[in-house]
Amino acid sequence: MEKDVTCVFGNGARRYQQQRYRSIDQAWVNRREQRIVATLLTNCHLANGLLLDVPCGYGRFVPLMARLGITTVGVDVCHDMVQLAVEHYPQFCRGRWLCASIFALPFADSTFDAVLCVRLFHHRYSTAERQRLLGELARVSRRFVLLSFYRFTPLHALARHWRGTCRRLETLSFTCFQNLVQISGLQIQSVNSLLRLIHDQTFVVLSKKSL
Repeated sequence: MEKDVTCVFGNGARRYQQQRYRSIDQAWVNRREQRIVATLLTNCHLANGLLLDVPCGYGRFVPLMARLGITTVGVDVCHDMVQLAVEHYPQFCRGRWLCASIFALPFADSTFDAVLCVRLFHHRYSTAERQRLLGELARVSRRFVLLSFYRFTPLHALARHWRGTCRRLETLSFTCFQNLVQISGLQIQSVNSLLRLIHDQTFVVLSKKSL
């Protein structure tokens, strides 16, 4: 199976869960992301719908989607992350957690009303890999793909340089992102910045062109 770049194994997965959003700035980022995702899901009228969360990690967004009345299937390439999700959110188990690559999702076409893909697209994939990734998300979705990517902002670029994360993360111009979306048979419905002009994280709602 092809491995995605976010894979964290063994005790590293548990440390990631325990430490990733503990600092003041990252706790704020998590709260902000939760609010944005909640708004986008609500605007897409997905209550009582079926959603794929990939990569789901340890299930960070699952309680939010449950509150919105959305049934969620979580997929991650890392078995240890999937196991953490099962342990952390036992009320959502019932066969809804799977270990699989985002490049080869084990679902039929148009299985889900929407797909959520947060904090993956900004890793250093090639253009061809990004096209495959978007194409696979579009394939399994009936209606929407909610995705985040990094759109260049000078202040965040300086922060990433200071933290030493520039080499493993990659920003895209909006024109480049638009071209990838068009090739994948999707169209942009809305664009939302985590913190405009300050943070690179950008959330987009994409829809199938047939809608």
